Amino acid sequence: PPPLPAEFLADFSEALRQSRDCAVSGKYDDSLVLFDGVIAQIQHRLTKLNGADHAVRVKWGRVQEAVREERKGVGALALTLSTFRDAQTAPIIRAPPPQQQLRGGGGGG
Repeated sequence: PPPLPAEFLADFSEALRQSRDCAVSGKYDDSLVLFDGVIAQIQHRLTKLNGADHAVRVKWGRVQEAVREERKGVGALALTLSTFRDAQTAPIIRAPPPQQQLRGGGGGG
């Protein structure tokens, strides 16, 4: 069988497209799950490429690293958004109004 069947390439491409679409739509959690699936697909394929040309393995290793970096970026966006959401839902603590200082009534005269 060929090292990279057309079915694998089609599944890989579709899963990567869905990962990116979710990220662009702001569905970061879904995107991260899909990216993890893509990375797992590549890893699974790499294990099956044992007898394959070294150059093919290296290329797919680079693809896997690029996808990991892309996932890392989406993860950073998700974390930043989460931080903003947490800041918006945190109770606002207001300082008490300043008290007027009481003046001592020492009458000198």
